[in-house]
Amino acid sequence: MTVRDQLLTRRTVVAAAASIGLGSSVRRRVDAAEPVWSYPLAWPGRIPGDGFFIKHGFGCENPSYYPGLRHTGENWYGLTENAAGADVLAVSDGTVVYADYDYPGRVVILEHTGGLFSVYGHLDYGLAVAVGDAIVRGERLGAVLARPDEFARSHLHFEIRTFYLRDEVNGDHPLHGFTCGYRCPPGPGYWPLDAPEHPADLGWLNPVHVIARRMSAHAAGNAAKVVVASEISSPQQPTWSGLPWRDGSIQLEGIEIASGDHFRLTGVKPGSDAARGRNAAGYRLWYQIEIRSDEAVWANALAPDASDRNLDGSPAGICFNLLPVIDG
Repeated sequence: MTVRDQLLTRRTVVAAAASIGLGSSVRRRVDAAEPVWSYPLAWPGRIPGDGFFIKHGFGCENPSYYPGLRHTGENWYGLTENAAGADVLAVSDGTVVYADYDYPGRVVILEHTGGLFSVYGHLDYGLAVAVGDAIVRGERLGAVLARPDEFARSHLHFEIRTFYLRDEVNGDHPLHGFTCGYRCPPGPGYWPLDAPEHPADLGWLNPVHVIARRMSAHAAGNAAKVVVASEISSPQQPTWSGLPWRDGSIQLEGIEIASGDHFRLTGVKPGSDAARGRNAAGYRLWYQIEIRSDEAVWANALAPDASDRNLDGSPAGICFNLLPVIDG
């Protein structure tokens, strides 16, 4: 049984989204205490990311449909696979620079400060935004398309990258024959596994890492908390005195956590934005959480998911143990 299967046997967190404006189509100011980046998908009444998992991660394969190709982003699915109708949310403030194509479903691309672009694919054709719109973090862009060809495959294809058009990717001279057309902004979505370039070499980034790094500067030490996304397979969550790969860090006695438990977030350590892994082991996200007023420990925010595997047998996906949430 996979981690995701075990999660499905438990109840999931229901958070009051109204207090923090999640999914609102109203343009608003982002409070300085809130993170400026957050996850791209939410069910009504829940925090972004709750009730979802990443079936095919950044740099991993989709062996059922695209064996031998690296994914350039992440495929976000509901815990029951189907994510049709889920709200697709802007991960940060930005401007809509693209809203078109048939992926199937529409593709929306936002341009953010710092030279980053976020890409949202397989959206319902009735978009909530248009090119030129100024968008704030958490604003609803649309919904995940209910795919008519295979309903269970309804999911969000999500990318963060450093380019809008790049000559060898989606511009005038795409490499390896991978293109969605001449100067096609959405791009191919996959890259050959045996290519000399990793997607990170071309400007695609690990989305979870990017979001965590830009959230952490604003979240830690403010009003931020982390919440268990759903009841995990074991109530005992391993913790460490420090980041486990650092000298002097020791594993501590596990702590009891249950769905809905909140912990003050005092530190965040993500992996590299340009992580070059091929499987779930390429993801790294650790939260330092306060379990008592005088004690903080480090816990792994992610777990590998093997509901789909790369050709070498390694897990292609991840589940969330812990998710960031902001008090209103």
